[in-house]
Amino acid sequence: MPKTIHRVCFVINHIGDYHASRLSSCQERLRLAGHELVAIEASRSSAFYAHRQRRAAALKDAIRCIKLIESPSRRERALSLWHALKIARPSHIFTIGYSDELALTSLLFAKVNSVPIFFMSDSKADDQERSAWSEWIKAGLLRLFDGALVAGARHRSYFRSLGMSRPIEIGYDVIDNTFFRAQAAKLERRAPFFLRKGILPERYVICVSRLVSRKRVDVALRIYAASGAPQCGVRFVLIGSGPEEAAVSETAKQLGIDDMMCHLRDVPNSIMPIFYRRSEALLLASEYDQWGLCVNEAMALGIPCIVTSRCGVAGEIVEHGKSGFVFSPGSVETAAGFLRQLLSERALRDTMSLAATNTIDQWDLLRFSTGVATLVVGRSGT
Repeated sequence: MPKTIHRVCFVINHIGDYHASRLSSCQERLRLAGHELVAIEASRSSAFYAHRQRRAAALKDAIRCIKLIESPSRRERALSLWHALKIARPSHIFTIGYSDELALTSLLFAKVNSVPIFFMSDSKADDQERSAWSEWIKAGLLRLFDGALVAGARHRSYFRSLGMSRPIEIGYDVIDNTFFRAQAAKLERRAPFFLRKGILPERYVICVSRLVSRKRVDVALRIYAASGAPQCGVRFVLIGSGPEEAAVSETAKQLGIDDMMCHLRDVPNSIMPIFYRRSEALLLASEYDQWGLCVNEAMALGIPCIVTSRCGVAGEIVEHGKSGFVFSPGSVETAAGFLRQLLSERALRDTMSLAATNTIDQWDLLRFSTGVATLVVGRSGT
């Protein structure tokens, strides 16, 4: 009996560095098993990243990628995707999320053509206020999918609570740990230059975040100030941009620490490893965060992380007291105490660094490609 060849199609709005590395790894896994991967990309630019993502461009060259016609018309975009799916002739479809026009068009195509379809998501129950009406609609929509690849256990529990009984695999939000570490080692040779130019401080904690209200960078600054770090010469390196930039600057001035904050608005992913590698801790004070990929990046380089309990990484890759600390949103004094400990106790920092590295080794590109392969070959999910 001839072997069945699967053609797995990923429908993604924009394939940046994160998606490109996952797809590249997944393509290799599928190819070794005699299967194929096709990506359909709707937009050539990202709403979140202004810098050119050079690695994504290089990785996409090795992936069969169909680019849709960009148009302000939703109808034209939907027709373009439908045509691309007909060209791709997928045996399985994966979408980002389950309710935008790309996912809904893909879902309709899948049902008309009897193609299994799966969504990828990092939504969880405590992300925001949920109305019973919207959750009822969502539950009905989810029943039309054949399974999902989600970020972690809390995310899987959320979709299970909505009545989804189909297979759900874990491992959506991962990064290329190997590349990140290799890039950090490569950039380390340039560290003296960065230090000399004042781009890198001698000692600092790092906060990587879009400057939007729910990320609560203002709270991160209050935690930093309350920890006593400024008095110890430890600076606050903030990497990110967004509409809250003026408010963040004003908070730093009010706290009297504006001269201790180094703000870099747009740093390419290829340069980010050196900023993580030399930091003493990462601070993420979000009111809620579906996951927090900056934590993966920091932990890949052995950096302990202090995060709120409503970050998706909390309790999943950041284990309280082991690979970092977890605190309730807004609990400034509690988090400040954790940061104070990390900055003053080198042995604790070293222990947590090792735990962080060991933990994140289990959350790499292989986890993503294994999750996809498990859904495609039809083994039972949990």
